[in-house]
Amino acid sequence: MGQVFLQSRRIAEYEVDLLGEPGTVLEIGPGHGVLTKILVERGFKITAVEKDRYIFGELQSLRAANLNLINMDFLDMAPGSYDYIIGNIPYSISSPIVFKLYEFEFRRSVIMVQKEFAEKIAFPDDMSRLYVNAHVRYNVELKRYVSRKNFNPQPEVDSAILVLEKKKYEEPYPLEFLDGVLVQMFSKKRKKLSNIFDICPEDLADKRPSNLTVSEILGLARLLFDSGSSAHR
Repeated sequence: MGQVFLQSRRIAEYEVDLLGEPGTVLEIGPGHGVLTKILVERGFKITAVEKDRYIFGELQSLRAANLNLINMDFLDMAPGSYDYIIGNIPYSISSPIVFKLYEFEFRRSVIMVQKEFAEKIAFPDDMSRLYVNAHVRYNVELKRYVSRKNFNPQPEVDSAILVLEKKKYEEPYPLEFLDGVLVQMFSKKRKKLSNIFDICPEDLADKRPSNLTVSEILGLARLLFDSGSSAHR
């Protein structure tokens, strides 16, 4: 299922509480405005991006000096800087939206996503490109689960609220380089590292990408960067 709409004001207030003191906030996909109304009331300076023209028309009734409504797809939005980013994310495009978030500067993001997707970011059974990219940039916390009964139409799965808190990135190589290594690695995740990369630490040679720790992946990327190559076999 794609877009579903949160009906509970209590849960929406909980999400806004997680942001902190009022500041600039980008809201992704405001829908019928359950979060937007609370953000307006609390005094945040809001940029709300809604793709659907019909829903955008409905949102026009929320006239407020601290609200800027934009009718466009968040995935097409130019990167910017905000204190916060918030949104109840459509299940079907959760991964593209999270990767798009990486282009923005913010202190904290509060997003509600499908339960299983949240768990892949917060504490996965297997390592993934999504997990590593999130954890090198942010402190990630799954705050609570949200029952499917709080949405209309009611989805077949529950949701979860994630908080992403910006942290200092300390590796010597650019994040773009790291992501390139991750793409190579997880596109061949069933192979051993020695069959993916020309250069590989001996203690990792027989491991597969999904069995690595974040620290091991960062160390491998550092070795590849220092050698001037991320060449794969």
